[in-house]
Amino acid sequence: MITPVFNDKKTDVIFYVASRAHHEDIGGIAPGSMSPLATSILQEGVILDNIKLVSEGVFLTDEIHQVLSTGDYPARNIEQNIADLMAQIAANNTGVNELNKLVNESGLSTVHAYMEYIQDSAEEAIRNAITRLHDNEFSFQLDSGAEIHVSIKINHKDRSAIIDFTGTSKQLPTNFNAPKAITHAAVLYVFRCLVDDDIPLNAGCMKPLKIIVPQGSMLNPEYPAAVVVW
Repeated sequence: MITPVFNDKKTDVIFYVASRAHHEDIGGIAPGSMSPLATSILQEGVILDNIKLVSEGVFLTDEIHQVLSTGDYPARNIEQNIADLMAQIAANNTGVNELNKLVNESGLSTVHAYMEYIQDSAEEAIRNAITRLHDNEFSFQLDSGAEIHVSIKINHKDRSAIIDFTGTSKQLPTNFNAPKAITHAAVLYVFRCLVDDDIPLNAGCMKPLKIIVPQGSMLNPEYPAAVVVW
């Protein structure tokens, strides 16, 4: 869930805050929305594609209820889903309030500057970790016979890396596929573990990394591939 943070005049977005939550059930062919028998993402629950939740401070209960109750496999406990969404909104509002407090205390330009410093620091930490690495490649065969292949090419001059998943099996007819975002998250996790410093995860960590994931592979499948096993 993403919430914009506006300036005092409500004319410009100065930040975005976000929260991520795992909802107990969003429909699908089995309770919990994680059936191992799913062969399509449509069987894994209701798909929320950029849905507006709040307008002018009002939670759009009827509209959200309608979305969650549509399709062949609607959510089973919509009232619980709505309660969970409201909890996320409350979390985001806490972030909004804290950011506004920072801006009031230090000024917007200072807060923006320090956010950039945090990303710069994370980027430098990843680049330092990269200097200890060397080119290599790996393959791993799953029980299904599918294969994950990755090569890592290190550029020591500019302290960057290319992580290339070319050679990975094409997307599977089962749900043993991973969206590209999950693949990126796995790469980020690995490189974060190589850093000795206590840095927060942020976009700066990804700046030294170029990730190549073939379209239509099991690590970057095309709609409507099932993906819930990851």
